[in-house]
Amino acid sequence: MPERSDERKQFLSDITITAIEGGIGYWSWVKVYNYSDELDVRAIVQENDPDKNDAPWFDINNDVIARGIGRVLTPSFKVSTQIRQWIRDDNKTNGDNGMIDSDCADVIVQAALFGEIVYG
Repeated sequence: MPERSDERKQFLSDITITAIEGGIGYWSWVKVYNYSDELDVRAIVQENDPDKNDAPWFDINNDVIARGIGRVLTPSFKVSTQIRQWIRDDNKTNGDNGMIDSDCADVIVQAALFGEIVYG
């Protein structure tokens, strides 16, 4: 994998922060959240689903967010056209458009972890 620029790392980390602080809280528990290095924000989360005893813990980091973006941008991924467009536009500019909100961050994380939208 090619080295990411600091601007790209910041963009991916910002999505993690948006997801943890507003996007995925309705379906997950956060065990660890480390944002001391703003270019490599990491979180460990678990699904908050009473039907899933012993649900696995997931590590969310820049690589996971990049994987989620890639999945959302594939035409076969089921998501609203508007959310896909916002993610596509911000992905091209590393967030300069400011379109990735908590809903988009939630979609990106779910795409990365589950390969589809499971919640919401």
